[in-house]
Amino acid sequence: MTQVIVAATAVRRLSDDAPGRIEAEVVDAAGRAHRLIITVPERASRAVTASTDVPFRLGLRAEYVRMEGQAVVIRFADGVTTTEGLGGVCLDPDIVHWL
Repeated sequence: MTQVIVAATAVRRLSDDAPGRIEAEVVDAAGRAHRLIITVPERASRAVTASTDVPFRLGLRAEYVRMEGQAVVIRFADGVTTTEGLGGVCLDPDIVHWL
Protein backbone atom coordinates (compact mmCIF):
# COMPACT_ATOMS: atom_id res chain seq x y z
CA MET A 1 0.00 0.00 0.00
CA THR A 2 1.04 3.58 -0.64
CA GLN A 3 1.81 5.57 2.50
CA VAL A 4 0.31 9.04 2.93
CA ILE A 5 0.17 11.76 5.56
CA VAL A 6 -3.24 13.22 6.36
CA ALA A 7 -3.52 16.80 7.65
CA ALA A 8 -5.37 16.90 10.97
CA THR A 9 -5.91 19.27 13.88
CA ALA A 10 -5.20 18.43 17.51
CA VAL A 11 -8.26 19.73 19.34
CA ARG A 12 -7.83 18.53 22.93
CA ARG A 13 -5.12 17.19 25.21
CA LEU A 14 -6.31 14.10 27.06
CA SER A 15 -3.20 13.29 29.07
CA ASP A 16 -0.30 15.37 30.34
CA ASP A 17 1.82 12.27 31.01
CA ALA A 18 4.66 11.72 28.54
CA PRO A 19 4.27 10.89 25.73
CA GLY A 20 0.71 12.18 26.11
CA ARG A 21 -2.56 11.50 24.35
CA ILE A 22 -4.55 13.95 22.27
CA GLU A 23 -7.83 14.05 20.43
CA ALA A 24 -7.34 14.96 16.77
CA GLU A 25 -9.90 15.87 14.15
CA VAL A 26 -10.00 15.08 10.43
CA VAL A 27 -12.69 16.53 8.18
CA ASP A 28 -13.85 14.18 5.43
CA ALA A 29 -14.71 15.07 1.82
CA ALA A 30 -18.37 15.59 2.77
CA GLY A 31 -17.45 18.09 5.51
CA ARG A 32 -18.07 15.74 8.45
CA ALA A 33 -15.59 15.90 11.34
CA HIS A 34 -14.10 12.65 12.63
CA ARG A 35 -12.19 12.43 15.92
CA LEU A 36 -9.26 10.11 16.71
CA ILE A 37 -7.44 9.49 19.98
CA ILE A 38 -3.70 9.36 19.32
CA THR A 39 -0.46 9.22 21.25
CA VAL A 40 2.10 12.00 20.77
CA PRO A 41 4.72 12.35 19.47
CA GLU A 42 4.54 9.05 17.58
CA ARG A 43 1.86 10.35 15.21
CA ALA A 44 2.92 13.99 15.17
CA SER A 45 4.33 15.65 12.08
CA ARG A 46 6.48 17.98 14.20
CA ALA A 47 7.97 18.05 17.70
CA VAL A 48 5.02 17.92 20.09
CA THR A 49 4.95 17.33 23.81
CA ALA A 50 2.12 16.54 26.20
CA SER A 51 2.05 20.22 27.21
CA THR A 52 1.80 21.70 23.69
CA ASP A 53 -1.15 24.10 23.49
CA VAL A 54 -4.08 23.08 21.30
CA PRO A 55 -5.30 23.54 18.66
CA PHE A 56 -2.34 22.78 16.40
CA ARG A 57 -1.91 21.11 13.02
CA LEU A 58 -0.34 17.69 12.70
CA GLY A 59 0.01 14.90 10.19
CA LEU A 60 -1.40 11.41 10.67
CA ARG A 61 0.10 8.39 8.95
CA ALA A 62 -2.29 6.49 6.71
CA GLU A 63 -2.44 4.24 3.68
CA TYR A 64 -4.02 5.04 0.33
CA VAL A 65 -6.88 2.63 -0.44
CA ARG A 66 -8.49 3.99 -3.63
CA MET A 67 -9.91 7.02 -5.38
CA GLU A 68 -13.65 7.62 -5.09
CA GLY A 69 -14.46 10.24 -7.69
CA GLN A 70 -12.26 13.21 -6.81
CA ALA A 71 -11.86 12.06 -3.16
CA VAL A 72 -9.15 9.84 -1.66
CA VAL A 73 -10.12 6.87 0.51
CA ILE A 74 -7.52 6.24 3.22
CA ARG A 75 -7.05 3.79 6.08
CA PHE A 76 -5.32 5.08 9.20
CA ALA A 77 -1.98 3.40 9.99
CA ASP A 78 -1.41 0.93 12.82
CA GLY A 79 -5.08 0.05 13.21
CA VAL A 80 -6.05 3.51 14.48
CA THR A 81 -9.80 4.12 14.26
CA THR A 82 -12.02 7.15 14.70
CA THR A 83 -14.07 7.49 17.86
CA GLU A 84 -16.99 6.20 15.73
CA GLY A 85 -14.98 3.06 14.98
CA LEU A 86 -14.04 3.88 11.37
CA GLY A 87 -10.65 2.61 10.22
CA GLY A 88 -10.60 4.92 7.24
CA VAL A 89 -12.40 7.81 5.64
CA CYS A 90 -12.92 9.49 2.27
CA LEU A 91 -10.95 12.77 2.14
CA ASP A 92 -10.49 15.81 -0.04
CA PRO A 93 -7.18 15.33 -1.87
CA ASP A 94 -5.94 18.71 -0.59
CA ILE A 95 -5.33 17.26 2.90
CA VAL A 96 -3.65 14.04 1.71
CA HIS A 97 0.11 14.28 1.22
CA TRP A 98 1.73 11.49 -0.76
CA LEU A 99 5.00 9.98 0.43
